[in-house]
Amino acid sequence: MNVTVAAPCRGLASSATRPWESRGRCRGTRATTSSLPPYPLAWPCKCAPSPSHPRGDYSVTGGLRGSAAPNGRLSYRRFTSERCAARSSKESGATSSHSSGLSRPLSPPSPPAAVAVTATQSPPPLHVAPPLPLHVAPHGTSGRRLFRDNNSSVVVVAHNPVCAGVPSFSSPLPSSLSIFAISSSPSSSSSSSSSFSSSSSFSFSSAPAWSIDITASSVSSRASSASAANDIDMALPVHVENPQGKFRVISTKPMPGTKWIETLVSVGCRVEICQAAKTILTEDDIEELIGNRCDGVIGQLTENWGERLFSALARAGGKAYSNMAVGYNNVDVEAATRHGISVGNTPGVLTETTAELAAALTMATARRVVEADDFMRAGKYEGWLPSLFVGNLLKGQTVGIIGAGRIGSAYARMMVEGFKMNLIYYDLYQSTRLERYITAYGHFLESQGEKPVTWKRAATPDEVLKEADVISLHPVLDKTTYHLINAQRLATMKKAAILINASRGPVVDEVALVEHLKANPQFRAGLDVFEDEPYMKPGLKDLPNAVVVPHIASASKWTREGMAMLAASNVAFRLKGCPVWSNPNAVDPFLDEVAPPPAACPSIVNSKALGMVTLEAQPKL
Repeated sequence: MNVTVAAPCRGLASSATRPWESRGRCRGTRATTSSLPPYPLAWPCKCAPSPSHPRGDYSVTGGLRGSAAPNGRLSYRRFTSERCAARSSKESGATSSHSSGLSRPLSPPSPPAAVAVTATQSPPPLHVAPPLPLHVAPHGTSGRRLFRDNNSSVVVVAHNPVCAGVPSFSSPLPSSLSIFAISSSPSSSSSSSSSFSSSSSFSFSSAPAWSIDITASSVSSRASSASAANDIDMALPVHVENPQGKFRVISTKPMPGTKWIETLVSVGCRVEICQAAKTILTEDDIEELIGNRCDGVIGQLTENWGERLFSALARAGGKAYSNMAVGYNNVDVEAATRHGISVGNTPGVLTETTAELAAALTMATARRVVEADDFMRAGKYEGWLPSLFVGNLLKGQTVGIIGAGRIGSAYARMMVEGFKMNLIYYDLYQSTRLERYITAYGHFLESQGEKPVTWKRAATPDEVLKEADVISLHPVLDKTTYHLINAQRLATMKKAAILINASRGPVVDEVALVEHLKANPQFRAGLDVFEDEPYMKPGLKDLPNAVVVPHIASASKWTREGMAMLAASNVAFRLKGCPVWSNPNAVDPFLDEVAPPPAACPSIVNSKALGMVTLEAQPKL
């Protein structure tokens, strides 16, 4: 079944040359047919005279037409008077009631199709009672909104100077349709708003200069102007959980698991998850997501969170941000504090996972696993040879650690206990727990008739580099550790040493490392992080003595779901006014798959500066 709707027209058109049927020269509308369910339309409008439309307020009624273009547009002009509204109600057989700012539904006599409306002052809202439910996910920006159904088969991009909270709506649209709504006048009065009821309806209420384009294909830039097309391209898709939540929380990326969403919803949050295909969002993207009303954001370490974004979040009423990462060198904590915004991170859940990846890189480089794998896949293996891919034995060698914190110590224990390696480490602080562990393990080996392992605390990083056969880097990234490993220090290391970096890319001068690897084929490196992520320095990818992986140290299911849970808890419980967890490294209670998490923020790095209290200071309930 097909329906005729009125669409913008720029003059006479012939049905032989255009996919629509001309009704004469018209300043504002043209008749267009579309393969949609029948929807007889009755609405007051005003446009230039035409053979079928004399000047003045009148109704335009669509009817069944022959097949034509898959897209159509219905444009209405100037809904200005009670007389127009009454006439529309009379002609359509629907009831209406008028009250400033209130919805006045008009029920069509037959199942409706998608429609579009343009209004300039106070239009009677269009109300459609659909038979098909459609969950809608709004894109919360100051000026643009995106609505999408669960199957991504219907999309509404709406442009409105006001960005009000929108819950959900239902629509009768066929699943093959996409809808674009672009405001033709973004500078319209700020009192405008769009309303979507949670019942079976789709309505616009008092929204000047709205228009909706109907398209029978996927998202495209079929708009009435180039600027409108640009608006479509800039819109970022989001998925919404708990659309009627009190707090609006943005996640700039989908995160593993569901418990993090459940935690936010449990404290009354509306969760909007950005579904953009791009890997890294720009500051423009994130500011667009924040819009003019946002209570909290969960971001990623690939995003630059500085003064611009924190000021935007503060203007939107936000007071909580959390990195889904233990590190936060991408965050200007001072800027966040100036705006009263808490900064969360996710320690305590990445320790063993990151240490395991560092151990895996150590094994892969020492035994040349990746080189051998490529050799096999290339069909080069013709039989066993005594010299084929000879690597390094780890047992009894010395492992060096620069940065003996939680991750560095975990890695050291794995290498010492797993391969009976001796340890030399450098850290600003003595790691007495690690020292006691290795001492006890040495006594155990001795009791079994084996040679005990030893440990040594180095006075400088250079001492570690000179003595160790394997060096793993685990420092924080700051001014003192930037390019900690440079050309001069690489030259002091053993010729067949192995360098592992699963901390932060800029700790290593990557250009110097490439040159050192080229000059010393027996020297090997295993890298999980890079100086200019996601890019590698020229030449690195071509070196067979380098094993490179794309920042996956924390990429175990348990860890990534735990990181999402901790980041969400930092935001959720900050918005609820809860205290800060007393020990950010003891986070097991937040990771229980059955029990609800404690009502506390797991880790807020600027909690003292914001005057937040810890859980220990709270009275027992």
